[in-house]
Amino acid sequence: TQRSGAQVNFRTVPASLTRQKLISGNPLRQGLILANDVNTASAGNCYIMLHDGTQPSTLSTTVYSLLLAPGGYFELPFGYTGHIDCVWDAATGQVNVTEIL
Repeated sequence: TQRSGAQVNFRTVPASLTRQKLISGNPLRQGLILANDVNTASAGNCYIMLHDGTQPSTLSTTVYSLLLAPGGYFELPFGYTGHIDCVWDAATGQVNVTEIL
C-alpha cells in the first residue's frame, strides 16, 4: 500500500570511469530502485557501493557492494537510507534512480 502523500523522485546518472555519487543519504527514504538503462548505446557494467557517508577508501570494478549489469534492476532493501556511489567499466550508459519518500 502507498502511504498518503508519498513522493517519487526520478533522476538519471550518466556513466563515468571515475567514482561518482548516485544519491546522497536521506533519512526520509522509504525505497529506492536502480536500473542500468539497457537502451543507452554500449551501456557498461555499473559497480555500486553502499556506505554511511564516510566514503569508503576504495570503490572499483573489484571492490563494490553490488554489480548492475546492462539491463539490470535492483531494489534496495527498504529501510536503507545511506549514501550510494558508483563507478563504471565503460564511459557510456546511465543508471535510472527512483527514490520513494
